[in-house]
Amino acid sequence: MLNSQMENIKSDNENSEESIFTSKGYGQSLENIPLKIRKEEIQTGELLLETISDDSYNSSISTLNNNLDTYSLEDTSVSVEDIYSTVDKYCNKYGVDKNLVLAIIKQESNFNPNAVSSAGAKGLMQIMDFNLESYGVNDPFDIDENIEAGVKHIKSYLDMYDGNVEMALMAYNAGPGTVQRRGVTSLNDLYKMPAETQNYVAKIMKQLK
Repeated sequence: MLNSQMENIKSDNENSEESIFTSKGYGQSLENIPLKIRKEEIQTGELLLETISDDSYNSSISTLNNNLDTYSLEDTSVSVEDIYSTVDKYCNKYGVDKNLVLAIIKQESNFNPNAVSSAGAKGLMQIMDFNLESYGVNDPFDIDENIEAGVKHIKSYLDMYDGNVEMALMAYNAGPGTVQRRGVTSLNDLYKMPAETQNYVAKIMKQLK
């Protein structure tokens, strides 16, 4: 009898806990739970994009324009609105498509201003230290400094490749030296680039479309 009572108590507790989790949305499948960025588990935008659901990934840049709360930032002192307005400011200043820059940020850091890759790329636009230095960036995690440097960086590649977005993205991801060494002169040569770069370009272009 005692064992039976203990089993009933245990069952009641489990049912109670289950109802609490379900009421808070934790009983849903992982695909339906809003994405929360955790730096200690995910350090780069690339790794992050491989773990989110297809539905989350397929959200377009237009969704970002209409619903800026779609993205959850670990650094709550920085809002998505701040990032969006900063992108707008520097894209207007340097003549770069803001949707392209937003897509790069999505792919690089998933809007996490504190992201650091295993290679040492930092901030929203995942810029390496030598590029940060060349653009005079003092704080790579400052959204204003990082975004301005990133916009200037992608702009330099757009100018280098006469406005060819795919070529500019290859250079942004792998470096212009890699593009040159592998004999890449157009999108038709994308297959010559590392698999990471091929996926990078494809994902960003999918978002833009």
